This record gives sequence, C-alpha cells and structure tokens, in this order.
Amino acid sequence: TLKFYNSVDLIIAPSKFIKSTLKANNVKTPIEIISNGVDPKDFHKITTKKFNPQTILFVGRLGYEKNIDKLIKSFKQIDQKATLLILGEGPENKKLKSLANKLKLRNIIFKGFIKNEDLIEYYNKSHIFITLSKIESEGIVILEAMMCGLPIICINEGASKDIVKNNFNGLVVKDNIKDISNAINLLIKNKLLREKFSSNSI
Repeated sequence: TLKFYNSVDLIIAPSKFIKSTLKANNVKTPIEIISNGVDPKDFHKITTKKFNPQTILFVGRLGYEKNIDKLIKSFKQIDQKATLLILGEGPENKKLKSLANKLKLRNIIFKGFIKNEDLIEYYNKSHIFITLSKIESEGIVILEAMMCGLPIICINEGASKDIVKNNFNGLVVKDNIKDISNAINLLIKNKLLREKFSSNSI
C-alpha cells in the first residue's frame, strides 16, 4: 500500500487526521485535504417538533470501532430523563442490545436501518448528536447533524475533532465514561449552551 501511495502524483484526503496518519506512515506524496461534503438539499434545518423527552442521537454502523458499548455504559450515569436513539445496523447489534438490557436501560431505543432520505427528520427532531468513534476518516454523519443544527459530542480521536470545535459547536471529550456522561448531562441541562452550539454548527 505504501509503495502504491508513493507512486502517484497527488493524494486527496478527507481530513487533517487522515493526512497526518498517511504522513506518519511514511507517505511522501503531496497530500491535499478535500472534504467529502454533504449536500444542503439533503440535510438542513427544518421546522419540526422535537422528540420528548430530550433525545441524544447516534447514527452509524454498529461495529466495535464505533465505541457504542461505552456510549451505552455512559448512559447509566445520565441523571436527567432522556432517550438515547441509535440508528443503524451492524455486527455488534445483538451484543449492544444485550448490554442495554443487562444494565436495565429502558431509555435506549435501537431503531435499526433508516433510509438516507428519512434521516433529516431524525436529526431535526433530536436535541444532541453523539459519536464516540475512534477511527473516523471524516465523519459524514457529524456534518449531516451539524447542517441540521445539532450540538455535537465526540471524543478526542480520529477526524471527529477536526470538525467539532470544543465549546464552539459541541464538546470534545476524553474517551472515558465519566467525561462522556458529564458532557451529555451538561448539554441536557443547559438549553442556552445547546442553542449556541446549534447555531455554530450550521
């Protein structure tokens, strides 16, 4: 793979994270960053009634690299009435549902696969978007959520931190249950902060 990368004239990477990862692995070819982007016709702010109670949204493949087990465990520490809505399918599906049952978390909803054209409604009806993925190459779902005006919570790994600016359009936290749950609790309680992050996301 390294030989292939170094045989071309130019590499296009979707994020600073991928560019730095390639350079760290001795790729010598010039690298330019161009976002994959999201079409504003598909994802934007719409006028709709929010879910009740407050809803924290995850969208993505249910794989081990997405760190969803830690998200579920973090929800055990949420001290306000709120719902975690998980959209997506994947190999960790049964394991994650079993974990939620084991922890007796009745406020976690696994919605399964949602068509792309229907996602805009879920983004706009939710209050907070969260992803704890460690290896995101850009984070298209983060861009989609931002364009729909959601405050974002992510961990300080992968490309997520290139998009989410801490205390500007969301919270960038360490990859541990305490910090993740504290961030969720803060945004659940602080409507003004959510509104500020929402505006900055767009």
